[in-house]
Amino acid sequence: MKKLLALYAILFSTNNIDAQLIRGYNVDEYRECVCMASHFSKQILDSIYMSPEPTHSQRIYASPEVGFDNMWELWQMDNTYVISLRSSLPTMLSWMANFHAAMLPAQGSVTLGKKFNYDFSADTLAHVHAGWTVSTCVLMDDILPKIDSLYKCGARDFIVTGHSQGGGLAYLVTAALIRMQQKGTFPTDVRIKTYCSASPKPGDYAFAMWYEHYTYGWSINVVNADDWVPEVPLSEQLTNDFRPTNPFAHMDELSQYVSAKDRLKVKFLLSRLNKPTRRSERALRRYLGRVVGSMLRDSVPSYVVPEFSVCANYARCGNSYILMTNDDYHKRHPQNAKDPFEHHMFKSYYELTFEEQNLPK
Repeated sequence: MKKLLALYAILFSTNNIDAQLIRGYNVDEYRECVCMASHFSKQILDSIYMSPEPTHSQRIYASPEVGFDNMWELWQMDNTYVISLRSSLPTMLSWMANFHAAMLPAQGSVTLGKKFNYDFSADTLAHVHAGWTVSTCVLMDDILPKIDSLYKCGARDFIVTGHSQGGGLAYLVTAALIRMQQKGTFPTDVRIKTYCSASPKPGDYAFAMWYEHYTYGWSINVVNADDWVPEVPLSEQLTNDFRPTNPFAHMDELSQYVSAKDRLKVKFLLSRLNKPTRRSERALRRYLGRVVGSMLRDSVPSYVVPEFSVCANYARCGNSYILMTNDDYHKRHPQNAKDPFEHHMFKSYYELTFEEQNLPK
């Protein structure tokens, strides 16, 4: 496999030798990425959801299925290599990975067959989606050797992309590569650009802030304005999600500065505000963490269900590029509750890139 990747790098190295990835949304790059994602799913989804085949790229590698029905493909697009991560499958295991939405610290370890150490953020307050953390760890075990082989042959530009679940994974793959660069375990002259298409939320507010700072202009979150998937997972903000300096995190201490009578009122008010959100967070952690985790373990016995964080503060992540809909779009794709994926699939996203108001100014 290494010899084959080296051959591709040599064959294509003479084309567009000076071309380099640049910051910002590029409609041609994104269209090619969404076509790659569609290609991944053409055998398992109805053709009405599909976009065209990629026209400026060539697939050079497809991974085996790993983790929770996860796969990735490697494509060549001029001098750029594209890591395309597969979206959800219509299988129980794939969807349980999505529903496994309790949170884990952004630095830690998980076990599926073997122990994987991961690092998605330098911020110790950051948390990420449990199911996609496991999937990312297993996928990275196969991705990193391929990048290393291409790098030794001169490759420097990489795009990480995925649609839907693949977009959620693309965030974490990108974050892992950035952290490796920061720690000196991955080449710093590699350019990483990311297109997260129709992606759900990958982590909490702290993770989003860290990620957006270090990927500014290099990670684009492409969203159809009518798509519901970028609104999930469910989010619940607690007072312990605040930064330590936020006064709302210390209202009990601050209440000492008011009169005894008002102090009772403040404590009563805080109790009324905190109890519902804490109860909701516990329910999310229990059902999306332990219960779904046990279901995944039944299908993949080598999975060890981890301890989950007291956090459910999911936030939208990345530099967003919004594909706004209009009347012409709705004639082709009506608002139909009977088809929840009408505005989520590849075809609708691909078509919207041709709408005049969505083209880069």
